[in-house]
Amino acid sequence: MIQEYVRKHYMQEISMQDAARAMNYSDSYFCKLFKQCFDQNFTTYLTDVRIREAKRLLADQGMSVRDVGLNVGYGDSRYFSRVFKRMTGMLPSEYRDRHYAQK
Repeated sequence: MIQEYVRKHYMQEISMQDAARAMNYSDSYFCKLFKQCFDQNFTTYLTDVRIREAKRLLADQGMSVRDVGLNVGYGDSRYFSRVFKRMTGMLPSEYRDRHYAQK
């Protein structure tokens, strides 16, 4: 259920509190339960989902990096690029060039 909620809403601005409310749990119980089930906190899980989807969207050469960021829930393209680099070791444009370059 929690995974389904994240899959449906990762492209929106959501928080752990939003997810807890959607599941009808208190914030503290949801936080504890989430950590037990996924061995990471909600924010890390959400970031992983967003970056995985961003990698997929970067295959579309017609979509700008800014639009990729917007489509995965990041309203600020610079912040998206920083998070992407922190998670993958490269900027979104570098990732695209390395993985989807026209040969």
